[in-house]
Amino acid sequence: MKFPHAYKGVKLLFSAQMMLLCTTIIMAISAVVAALTANGSASKTALAIAGLVSLIAALLTFIAGIISLVGYGKAAKDDKHFGIALALILFSVLASLVSGVLKYLGIKPEIIADILNAVYNLLSELAIIFAILGLCSLSEKVGDENNIRYGKSICGVIIAILVIDIVVSVLPIFLNGITATIAVILAVADGVLSFAAYIMYLVYLKKVANMLK
Repeated sequence: MKFPHAYKGVKLLFSAQMMLLCTTIIMAISAVVAALTANGSASKTALAIAGLVSLIAALLTFIAGIISLVGYGKAAKDDKHFGIALALILFSVLASLVSGVLKYLGIKPEIIADILNAVYNLLSELAIIFAILGLCSLSEKVGDENNIRYGKSICGVIIAILVIDIVVSVLPIFLNGITATIAVILAVADGVLSFAAYIMYLVYLKKVANMLK
């Protein structure tokens, strides 16, 4: 087995991302049930199921987060990029917590919490970029030409997508008079770009895990 620590780490990262994918599907189901409940066409049982589904989704998200941290830590033993990604993830969590506390306490000005939330998004995106750079680096160390070419191309595409995603996320902070239509367009664009980047990252994790066997 080539780079055993990286292999275990990448497998854990892939597993965590698959769990998050399941969580997304579960939350979509929960949203449908909640919509039916809001229209008054759902029973108390349906409402209870929606609550249970949300609880399961939250639990899966938490577990996936822990698995990701462990995965980054293991992979970092064979490639430094994953160590940087791990540090960025930890700082992003800190920024998110501070932002949440400020909003909960109602501390003014609110833009401070919004900026911290933007910092959280930025650091999260950078963590993914460094993880991808780590996957590219592992491919180069192994000498897998197909994965090297795939890694370089997908890395460029995902970085471009994530940069656009960051711009879309930060823009509303500086546009106080943003209209509802523009807000919807930005939200849709952000969702589509994030989903595209996520799928491409998931595929690359699988490819590199297979390469490291």
